[in-house]
Amino acid sequence: MMSISLVVIRMFFVALCILISLTYTFTQPLSDELITNACIGCLGGLTLGLGCIGLENALKRLNLEDFTLALLGLILGNFMGEAIWTILEPTLSNSLALSIPLSLAKATIFLVSIYFSLIALFHTAVKFSFSSLFRSKENAAVYSSDILMDPSVLMDPRVIDLAASGILDNQLVIPRFLLKDLYYLADHTDEQNKAKGRAALDIVKKLEATPNLNLRFIDTDFSDIEDVRTKLNRLATNLSAKILTAEMNRLQQTPDDIPIINMNFLSNALKPITQTGECLTIKIQRYGKEPRQGVGYLKDGTMVVVNGGAEFIGEEIKAYVLSVKHTASGRMIFCNAADDHVIPDVHTHTLADLEAKHKNYFSL
Repeated sequence: MMSISLVVIRMFFVALCILISLTYTFTQPLSDELITNACIGCLGGLTLGLGCIGLENALKRLNLEDFTLALLGLILGNFMGEAIWTILEPTLSNSLALSIPLSLAKATIFLVSIYFSLIALFHTAVKFSFSSLFRSKENAAVYSSDILMDPSVLMDPRVIDLAASGILDNQLVIPRFLLKDLYYLADHTDEQNKAKGRAALDIVKKLEATPNLNLRFIDTDFSDIEDVRTKLNRLATNLSAKILTAEMNRLQQTPDDIPIINMNFLSNALKPITQTGECLTIKIQRYGKEPRQGVGYLKDGTMVVVNGGAEFIGEEIKAYVLSVKHTASGRMIFCNAADDHVIPDVHTHTLADLEAKHKNYFSL
């Protein structure tokens, strides 16, 4: 939220711009009518003040590399324009003396020179990773906290809750070429692809509205690459950033040594740990692979295999945890159905003893 002091300073600055503009229009009148000069002065001062405030907000979105590139572009463009004007001035002085003012021709040359200098510098920065001038490759991961989002994570609603937690504030970045791909998907003729694209765009809007997240967009693109994932990897390499994904089969690191943050791994890591001997209330939904086994699921999707649960399909029963098995897709909990009259004394056994008896127990 903007502080009151900052609002007061900006209001004072806008009022000062209007006052200076009015002073100029009254001392150097642009019209014979006083009201016209006053309107021009107020409008000019207001435009100048709001323009400066808008420029301030725009500069906040620029990082150090972008600001330095813009500054270098202005300097090089100025030198280039001066060189071109020195060469063309004798010729233009004779040919344009009666048609176009020399000041206009000079301004045009300088503007074109600055524009092409900026464009050339930004394209060169993308091609040769200009960010390496600011930090070494070895220490890039220490200073960079940017996290690029891939298409799969933008189609997963869980990212909204993850962003709302605050651990990703000022870190998430969405490339513009990814947004273009989502807009194309949303206009696709296939209904399934259209639904995915629109759902992803809705998630982007919700992320933009998340307080303190400060979601950023980057315009860098690679015209020589068509595949979105390859573009994302190239951009992550240039920015020394990480990639946030929701694909199950995507490894924690790419061949290009780009760190991958997998939401599924995060989800599994944050599931509550089940202790041996803990009593669970579980609904048996289907038969297991072994005789007398029943299978149920916790609210977070964890599979629970209950020995002796085959007799209670469709019912909720109490079960005591024997062991927990970690797999690539998550956790599996192995339990023993509780007897209504005799509760197994699992607390007297250690985890090693239970795991040692695990095979014999489930082979009944």
